[in-house]
Amino acid sequence: IKVTLLLFSIGILSFCKNNEQKTQRGFINYEAIVKIPQPNGFVSDFEGLFSITQKHELDSIIKDFKLKTTNEIAIVTIENVKPYQNLQDFTTDLLNYWGVGLRDKNNGLIITISKSMKSIWIGTGYGTEKVLTNNVLQNIIDTQMVPFFKSDEIYKGTKKGLLECID
Repeated sequence: IKVTLLLFSIGILSFCKNNEQKTQRGFINYEAIVKIPQPNGFVSDFEGLFSITQKHELDSIIKDFKLKTTNEIAIVTIENVKPYQNLQDFTTDLLNYWGVGLRDKNNGLIITISKSMKSIWIGTGYGTEKVLTNNVLQNIIDTQMVPFFKSDEIYKGTKKGLLECID
């Protein structure tokens, strides 16, 4: 009976450990990312960079694109990404946690902007990165977005970058 009880206890502990790993597998910081509110539409302006009209316009562009292609895009602005060390890791976790893109196609894209951190990152699902490679996305950031951001035209730079990604 003691041996059976011991084996049963080990089995329960192993089951709990495996379930914990399944929930956190693939995330850089699961505990931090679950604290981010769920999106309300395709544009989550946590830093308050866009007017209501601007958010609606960006949301409408993304919604039309999704209807035509099934590809999903999210735009997120955020003041800081603590405890993350950089915007790239935060964006990757957020893309996965929110489930941007269809699971079977991995066709999501997320544009993360932090004006206060002076940082932009565009993350993609595996299906999307076949077309929009890191080099292509870095070129979009450098040539289409940053010039507007430098003159504090965040909306124009975001819209230009979004349309370039869509093209």
